[in-house]
Amino acid sequence: MSIRNEKPEDYRTVEELIKKTFWNLSVPGCNEHYLVHQVRKS
Repeated sequence: MSIRNEKPEDYRTVEELIKKTFWNLSVPGCNEHYLVHQVRKS
């Protein structure tokens, strides 16, 4: 395994991974992927 900084072309894949990881089955939904998206823009 190699660890590297993400590139712009990785953003969507990483956000999808975060969404799948943090999806709450009790109350469907999650906000973590949106938070990552907003942090990147700032």
